[in-house]
Amino acid sequence: MFHVEKFFEEHGSAGQGWEKMTKTLMFFEVAQSLWVILEHVCQYGVFAAYHLALETSFLADEGATLPELP
Repeated sequence: MFHVEKFFEEHGSAGQGWEKMTKTLMFFEVAQSLWVILEHVCQYGVFAAYHLALETSFLADEGATLPELP
């Protein structure tokens, strides 16, 4: 199970009006074994996104282009 909660924070500074900032947080209530699986899936997702960004940057630096699709 999971649930989503919104939290409101009020911030202000001298000479400026008060601003309300919201944060939305998602809370998971799962068994320990499922939590380990979810953690690994998230780690692999971050790993894949990071390396995709690195490879894209490297290929752009080398002047590589994608082939045109018919």
